[in-house]
Amino acid sequence: MLEKKLEDDKYDVGVVASFGHMIPSNIIDKFSEGMLVMHPSLLPKYRGSCPIQHAILNKEKETGISVIEISKNKFDAGAILYQSSTQINEHTRF
Repeated sequence: MLEKKLEDDKYDVGVVASFGHMIPSNIIDKFSEGMLVMHPSLLPKYRGSCPIQHAILNKEKETGISVIEISKNKFDAGAILYQSSTQINEHTRF
């Protein structure tokens, strides 16, 4: 259904938030200015799935969000455009 809509309409920018699936290249190509990914970690640390859980299990003191350009055929490998950090509460850490 989404692919059909993308075939019929034109879009400038795509935004994905913690999606967890590889977006096919033909979908990425439909956005004239590319796509952005909101990833719930301070990349490049904790690429891939479960970054929040890994930060807590590894007793990190901070985590955050990264806004990156989407990469074709790779997870969380695009250029980092923006990052914001936040402290992990000491009661959350094991």
